[in-house]
Amino acid sequence: MKRAWAVAGLALAWTLPVAGSSATPSTPPQLRSGHGLHVTSTRQVDAREVNATLETAALGKPTNVRVLLPVGYAAHPSRRYPTLYLYAGTTENSNSWTAYGDIEGLTRHLPLIVVMPDVGFGVADGWFSNWLDKGTSLGPNQWETYQVDELIPWIDENFRTAASRSARAVVGLSQGGFGSMVAATRHPDLFVSAGALSGAVDIAYGDGINKLAYQSFPVGTSLADFVPPYSVFGPLPQHEVNWEGHDPTTLVTNLRGMDVHLYTGNGLPGPYDKPQFIPLGAIEVLAHSETHAMYNHAVETHVPMRLTDYGRGTHSFPYWIHDMRTYLPEIMRVFARHEQSPTHVSYEATAPRWTQWGWAVSDRRTVAEQFTYLRHAGKDGFSLRGHGTAVVTTPAFYAPGSRVTVEVHEVGATRESHLTADRSGRLRLSLTLPASVRVDA
Repeated sequence: MKRAWAVAGLALAWTLPVAGSSATPSTPPQLRSGHGLHVTSTRQVDAREVNATLETAALGKPTNVRVLLPVGYAAHPSRRYPTLYLYAGTTENSNSWTAYGDIEGLTRHLPLIVVMPDVGFGVADGWFSNWLDKGTSLGPNQWETYQVDELIPWIDENFRTAASRSARAVVGLSQGGFGSMVAATRHPDLFVSAGALSGAVDIAYGDGINKLAYQSFPVGTSLADFVPPYSVFGPLPQHEVNWEGHDPTTLVTNLRGMDVHLYTGNGLPGPYDKPQFIPLGAIEVLAHSETHAMYNHAVETHVPMRLTDYGRGTHSFPYWIHDMRTYLPEIMRVFARHEQSPTHVSYEATAPRWTQWGWAVSDRRTVAEQFTYLRHAGKDGFSLRGHGTAVVTTPAFYAPGSRVTVEVHEVGATRESHLTADRSGRLRLSLTLPASVRVDA
């Protein structure tokens, strides 16, 4: 355990230098409030980059988001663009990729909108999740609500995005790699591609000393922010299921059908390093282990995923810039395919109520924290595993007002009924879990 805390301590010790600004201010754009976000100020950082300061009840404090627009954006007022959500890591902010990651240069010739939000308030950031403890000195810290439920639709309303899954990707570095993968695994209907660069992508999977080391990182970052150590996901072991429900490696099957890329070095000094970068190497050792844990679980569960392990390299921006040079052409190719959503989907979650791929599930549980598993769900039926009872609403598969025959298989019983699709073409079913449903439309 001492080794685990030492690794977490090294992660916390790294802070970035302050970069100079090459901004050339001009008239800022007119951005509208909405979707739970109030715009308090905007600033044109340079010809392509806009900074907005936002307020939301989900966070309780102002937060910034940088939006990097493609060259020629203003000159083509009818054109819409794909969007990349780009996350920084521990101790960083919305400016980090511009200041240290050459994102302006990397995207100069790409028809792409890049969105770079702040990722926390304290030294160690928010873990891209809704904190279980909403009463710490850092505020409610409902980062998933902000970054997914509020920021994405706000961006789509205020900028000319293509505003569809087939034109939206997410990638991040270090803790931001956790953020990109937790967003993708918990919301696979929003992203067609996801990437993690030296990502902290395993906080709960497996067992033994590795699991303790992985869990110590969120705990250690909370301590660095002088809040209770289990503020984010809750004390262990009583909230272990909540940790698993936010763990990209545990949720890896939710990525099936998505374009996924993982990048990591092994922590040894490489071509971009100096000898004094030893702490950055130690952090990369942890990221390397977590990245391989996620990839191995993906292989075990037959989820396609691409791993780039480039060997020697530490936890630093020169390697992430190199990763992005590889990843950006990949996502542009994916965007060009205009991929359609799958006809059948599977999804697992720990939330008692969730909506995904147009399916809505609300369950009454016999256990407070548990998983529900939606499997092979499509117009012709689905199965739902879990405990207790659940109400399932289908996507708008059917003609509004049409009569549909439904055969439900529950424990020890089979029943057939005739349901009427509502005005939007959806069916609503009450089930005792586990259950499987066959629909004859």
